[in-house]
Amino acid sequence: MKRIFKLLYFVTYLASLHVVKAVSHLGKWKDVKFEKDHLFFVKSMYKNTDITVDVSCEKDEETGPFVIEWMLRYSPCAQEYQVLENGAEASLMLKYYLDDTKKQYLPFNYSEVEFMRGSTTNKCKSHGNQKMYLVNDVLPSFKQEKINGVQQKSSGSEGQKDTAIDTADEDKQDESAIDTADKEKKDESDVTEKKTDNAKRNKRLATTNNTIENITVSTALAPQHDAKIGTAWRSGYYVLILRVNASKNLKVNVEMKGRTGYISAVEWPLLIFYGVMGLVYIIYGLVWIVLLACNWRELMRLQFWIGGVIVLGMLEKAVFYSEYQSIANTGLSVAEGTLIIAEVISCFKRALARMLIIIVSVGFGVVRPRLGPTFHKVLFVGGLYFILAVVEGCMRTLKPKGDQSTDTALAALPLALLDAAICWWISF
Repeated sequence: MKRIFKLLYFVTYLASLHVVKAVSHLGKWKDVKFEKDHLFFVKSMYKNTDITVDVSCEKDEETGPFVIEWMLRYSPCAQEYQVLENGAEASLMLKYYLDDTKKQYLPFNYSEVEFMRGSTTNKCKSHGNQKMYLVNDVLPSFKQEKINGVQQKSSGSEGQKDTAIDTADEDKQDESAIDTADKEKKDESDVTEKKTDNAKRNKRLATTNNTIENITVSTALAPQHDAKIGTAWRSGYYVLILRVNASKNLKVNVEMKGRTGYISAVEWPLLIFYGVMGLVYIIYGLVWIVLLACNWRELMRLQFWIGGVIVLGMLEKAVFYSEYQSIANTGLSVAEGTLIIAEVISCFKRALARMLIIIVSVGFGVVRPRLGPTFHKVLFVGGLYFILAVVEGCMRTLKPKGDQSTDTALAALPLALLDAAICWWISF
């Protein structure tokens, strides 16, 4: 038995290499700390999902004032935020999102960016663990801006450099009929808007760098009373970005709750699917028990193993359903690795089902009272299928939703070949 558990642990470990940590998109994050100067939270949300954020000081000590900037950004491309979740280029992407909203870090096929943003100035106090909110009385509305460039990485002689590719220059070739005067006015308005944004940001930073003696109780330091910062204005993928300019001793609590609860828009259909399939397996189990009771004089061990497959199916759906139901109700997972456990149960069920199909196909219990040497072949095939299925299932579960990498497809290839071999075996 110990060898079996060691084998399961080893296979699960191999399956989890080079994959992201997150399994499900949570709806609630508690006491998240600033490891760098920024934090981000990615989630797919339905329209009218409320986003609430509160910040508290980790230690009860007086600090100077600091600025917390935040942005809620929508993207029609799921792959755009998967780059953030991988973590390799997260800092650079977040910097471009906050500092230059009209440029994309990577080329994606959309022409307008939608976001809402704001900032607040606050400071930690030496008494009490006070909560700080990011919005005063009026919630900000989302903005739409046309994308005028793509920020790409290109490798040069001295290494990799960031080069800005202005799409406006490319559009000039296709828009020769546009009046030159209109273009100049548009360029002047873009330059003026950029200068205005830079002036506002410099003014905000200058306010932060003032000494404590020169700071009075103003609207910037006025206590906010609502943790809600905004509402999702359409269904899709969002990223919430927080950036602090000075103090890192802060803890952040974030909640994203909509009409379906805390669960993400991508995983809400899975909650319904596993709930319905759980009921289907319960009906299967009841019908099978009735059939066994009606034919109790003629039962073979094979019928009990078929019942075991049904029980494993019920257990698998119950674990999946409990995980997604917990996220929908509380915003948190049942336990770390719950989906991996459910996937391992599913793989064991599928391996056992294939072994039973092979056993019945070779005539056991009908024309052959014993399997003989075939039994060891069936065990080998079942064990091999279980190992390959665990590797493929864990990689598929741990990968972000919508990930288009070929790792999972390569892991599924040996499994498909083994299924084809089983079909060939039972056919001839």
